[in-house]
Amino acid sequence: LLATSTGLFESNDHAGTWKQVDTFPSVAILRLERSLSNPDHWIAGTEGQGVWISKDDGQTWQPTAPDLASSNVYGVAFDPTNSSRMAAGGWGTGLHLSNDSGSTWTRATGTLPSPHITAIIFDQAVEGRIWISTFEKGSLYSDDFGNTWSDPTLVGAYVFDLGYL
Repeated sequence: LLATSTGLFESNDHAGTWKQVDTFPSVAILRLERSLSNPDHWIAGTEGQGVWISKDDGQTWQPTAPDLASSNVYGVAFDPTNSSRMAAGGWGTGLHLSNDSGSTWTRATGTLPSPHITAIIFDQAVEGRIWISTFEKGSLYSDDFGNTWSDPTLVGAYVFDLGYL
């Protein structure tokens, strides 16, 4: 799958040709993530149309996270040990979490230095830890799904993406 400013595209011939996925809106995709524990699960953050998920390896897509439906969503992530657990956040949204494959979402209750989320990742080395980066206020982590946050002195950095080593 290829995320673009005009939607989602797929290739079935090793990138020789591309076709737009017609079950996904023609909208800019700001982040696209595939579950490590269940490769059939995908999550996408969009510009102005919230969060979308696929549970059939990108063949069909559905909107999810109603509170984020009109938001610019810059960060989406799957827990690498549990594909039912995912996170999303964007400009002015704070962090939202789902523990049931996107059926329901709750906003994390812990206080963040900024509601503007630019990147999210679940830690592969520490089960249950989630990292977020906020616009110009730094990156933080939580070991209790966003109820409390720890500051590892990564203050002020504007992070576009988080990844694994």
